Amino acid sequence: MSRVRIDQLLKLLGAEPDDHFCLYGLGLEHSRLGEGIEARRWFDRAILVRPDEAYAYYHKAKSLIDDGLRDEALLVLNAGFLAAKRSGDTKAMSEIASLRDEIDE
Repeated sequence: MSRVRIDQLLKLLGAEPDDHFCLYGLGLEHSRLGEGIEARRWFDRAILVRPDEAYAYYHKAKSLIDDGLRDEALLVLNAGFLAAKRSGDTKAMSEIASLRDEIDE
C-alpha cells in the first residue's frame, strides 16, 4: 500500500513541488518501508520548505535512530526542539524532548 501512496504523493508533488504535506508524507511512507536514506531526503526537503514544522525533524530523527545514527539524531532533535519552540508547538516540544531523553540515556 505504501508504494501506491508514494505514487499518489509524487503525482500531487508534480503539480506543487513545494507542498510540505506531500514532502513530509513521502518521508513517512519511505520510513514505513524501511528506506531511511530516501525518507530523510524527503524530510530534508520538507524542512527546507517549512523550517518551523517540528514533526519533520522528529521523524527524520527516528529514521536516523533506526539506522543506528544516534549522534546525528540528537542533532536533528535539538534543531526540531528549537523549531517547535519558535512556532509555539508545545506538544511537539514535549514529544521531541521525550525522544531525545530516550536516546540520550
